[in-house]
Amino acid sequence: MIKFFQILIAFFSGSIGVLSFSPWEYWPCAIISFIGLKTTLHFSKKKNIQVSTIGFFWGVGLFSNGIYWIYISLRFLYKIPTCTSLLILLILIAYLSLYPMLFSIIITYIQSKFKSQFFLIISSSLLWIIIEYIRENLFTGFPWLEFGYSQINSPLKNIAPIMGIHGITVILITISELLYLFLLKKKYYTYCLP
Repeated sequence: MIKFFQILIAFFSGSIGVLSFSPWEYWPCAIISFIGLKTTLHFSKKKNIQVSTIGFFWGVGLFSNGIYWIYISLRFLYKIPTCTSLLILLILIAYLSLYPMLFSIIITYIQSKFKSQFFLIISSSLLWIIIEYIRENLFTGFPWLEFGYSQINSPLKNIAPIMGIHGITVILITISELLYLFLLKKKYYTYCLP
């Protein structure tokens, strides 16, 4: 059974990711958000229901705080009733949260089969970018809140003309994965989690 505390940490980690985007532009929050997801997944019992719940609620945290403005557009610009606007927004958030859930399930499976840290770093970055690519193209796509866009004012901004937004995302996830593995090895998480 998944603990409420793990769901709360996953939701909060996803919510932190929104701070890396405009208008806040605290670009390190994207790294912190991803590390929060990986750490919460690490402390789960690696069962599909727990891993998928953590990934789903991480996505709910990110997307509910990042696309709330759609409710405002539906309600006040298009004059759609409140209940219908909220329902549309909730369905969209639930749909978008399926992508981090899918990432969580697959990356946990990969981690259980392969122990090479190099392979885990590469597979995590590539899997994340593949899932983001699917999200931005499936059903006409929804490319908002891709972490590469959050790095406009970060040291990675000069890579954008060369590698594009997906290249920045790969580098960002790789950096996040390296920091996560460093913290895990040094066991700094013992000071943060009960």
